[in-house]
Amino acid sequence: PIYVSRTTTFQPPFSWNHKKVSTPTTSQDKPYMAVDNGGTHDGRIYVSWTDFSSGSKIKFAYSTDQGVSFSAPITLDSLSANPGTYPYFKPSSTNPGNPTAVFLQGSMPAVGSCELYVIWMDVDFGYNQASYKIRKSTNGGVSFGAAKTVAQFTWQRNSLGGLDIFNLPSLAVDLVTGYVYVAYMDQVSETNTDMRVKWIRSTNGGNNWSTPVTIADFGVGWQFFPWLAVDATGRVTVALIHSSDISLIDVYITESFDNGATFDTPVKVTGQRSNPGNATWSHHYQGVALAGCDTYPLWTDYRNGNPDPFLASKSPPPPPENLTITNPGAIGQNPNLTWNASAGATSYNVYRRVSFQQQWALIGSTTSTSYTDLTFTILAPTDPDADEFFYHVTAVNCVGESGQSNSVSIWGLSFFFKSISDELTASPQRFELQQNYPNPFNPETELRYSLQKSGYVDLTIVNLLGQPIRTLVTNNQSIGWYNVMWDGKNNQGHPVGSGIYFYRLAVKPEDGSESFTQIRKMSLLR
Repeated sequence: PIYVSRTTTFQPPFSWNHKKVSTPTTSQDKPYMAVDNGGTHDGRIYVSWTDFSSGSKIKFAYSTDQGVSFSAPITLDSLSANPGTYPYFKPSSTNPGNPTAVFLQGSMPAVGSCELYVIWMDVDFGYNQASYKIRKSTNGGVSFGAAKTVAQFTWQRNSLGGLDIFNLPSLAVDLVTGYVYVAYMDQVSETNTDMRVKWIRSTNGGNNWSTPVTIADFGVGWQFFPWLAVDATGRVTVALIHSSDISLIDVYITESFDNGATFDTPVKVTGQRSNPGNATWSHHYQGVALAGCDTYPLWTDYRNGNPDPFLASKSPPPPPENLTITNPGAIGQNPNLTWNASAGATSYNVYRRVSFQQQWALIGSTTSTSYTDLTFTILAPTDPDADEFFYHVTAVNCVGESGQSNSVSIWGLSFFFKSISDELTASPQRFELQQNYPNPFNPETELRYSLQKSGYVDLTIVNLLGQPIRTLVTNNQSIGWYNVMWDGKNNQGHPVGSGIYFYRLAVKPEDGSESFTQIRKMSLLR
């Protein structure tokens, strides 16, 4: 985790223009914002909030001029009952275990490619009968369709003050598929105070919703304040807070790579548990943002006795350990390499070099902890055709590549190496990306390229939309010939579907000369 800052004033290196979204009332609460980036209403800003001036109302406004002005607020839902006046836990109640007031709260907007959604919490049916409602706009917030109930949840108060603040929903839209996602907190049962983060989705524009499922279960304890994010590849990330004893808390991340159908095992982000205490629960929030392949959870941490913001990000994995050739004496066979798994790795790169050269060549990439070099035949050291070859392995995740493992060596003959041995006595005369082989392929294929000059190399697989799905090489390489295996999987280690893909070689020479880029097409047939 990276300690961000704790300040009483915000002092940026530029001035801020303050704009009023709505006329002040006696009580307005919990505003949330969304921005249309590249959609039908590109650049439009949307804001929703709760108005407690008379009963409770979900209000909404938008701006078409980068926040210089806002439309007149419209009411998306309204209840006339007085929800109470306590500033953080609405509604206030003299009997925490049996609330009777009705209220609306916790709205959030989210934008798709051509549609806008606003969700909010509706406690208007009495004890244990709360729900989430959503309205959809297809004209940039000018008007909305009728409200739909997307899920019901348990709402009650207890000695901590009010569980209702923990029930605020999180909403996101997948810009690729148009799927709509909602995460929220709910009790395990009406008689059980343990809390779980639930998940629902709509695959048809909010018209129908899936059955709620629990996406993470740690046993006894609370899960609350879920936050959703979706990136351009459809990766869905949920950040949540977990407490086993209603005291010390941790932040967890769980991700889905199949549009919310399944989620990976939650990963703990925090390295030290935080203790907010009952008096400060209402200030304990967290969120998550996605950038490229990285994930950035942000949360409030009380380890120093104050509500300090902490940020975490992924790191490259540690180098693999215990690289071993399992069949060193198997004359005439292919060498098989194994190594220990590296924490956080999504794949491994296998490198090889011959004894009389210093240059390491990337010969393959795999998501397992073993690799068989099919281009190599083991020979006895006394064989006149034998050379000594060395191997090492690195671990890779979406952030970067680890240092190298221990090296191992074996005597033998590499078919690929010998086939171009006449060229290896001299440097390549050009940058070149060769056609993959085999093509079409299933499940893996080999990509070969040559470097006329040393420099920074990026070899990436992209789909038909131009979106990167697998990064094979991102490091500095020397002059020479290289070959890389692609196993038909994305950066998260999941197989991609049949279809046309492109592989792109980009080289930035270290001498500052003109960069080189070449793209070729290949076909994957499952």
